[in-house]
Amino acid sequence: MTNTQLKESVIDFVKKTDDSDLLKAIKNLFVDDSETVIELSENEKNNIDESIAQIERGEFYSHKEVMEMTKGWLKQ
Repeated sequence: MTNTQLKESVIDFVKKTDDSDLLKAIKNLFVDDSETVIELSENEKNNIDESIAQIERGEFYSHKEVMEMTKGWLKQ
C-alpha cells in the first residue's frame, strides 16, 4: 500500500466513524495539546507519593526478579 493509499484509507475510516471516543483518540495522536491538565484526586496523589517513597526505600522488584517470580508461578 502506498502512502497515498494509506492516507486515503485513514481519511475514509475517520469520515465513516461516529465513535466520539475513537475520534478524540485519533485527534490526540496528531495534536499537541500541551495545555491539557490532568486532575488527580487526593487519593491518587497520596498513592503516587507512597509509591515514590517505596522506591526511595528500595521496596521494589527489578524486571529480572519479576521474571523469575513469574516462572515460579507458572511451574505450580
